[in-house]
Amino acid sequence: MNIMAKCVNEKCKKDPFDSMFAICVNEDGDFACNEHCKKEYEEQRDIFFANIGNDKWYNNWMNEG
Repeated sequence: MNIMAKCVNEKCKKDPFDSMFAICVNEDGDFACNEHCKKEYEEQRDIFFANIGNDKWYNNWMNEG
């Protein structure tokens, strides 16, 4: 059985389960491919939470998806 997943790092398009270095990053069961992707994800998460109250930033973020 092949599990298709996406690394939580928005810059990475790999399946974290293709790597033996996959790291669970939260209690929801989201995974990063490796320590580098985990750090990138944490930076992205921190930027998101720091700016969530900024309507202009949030609207731009919503339109990027």
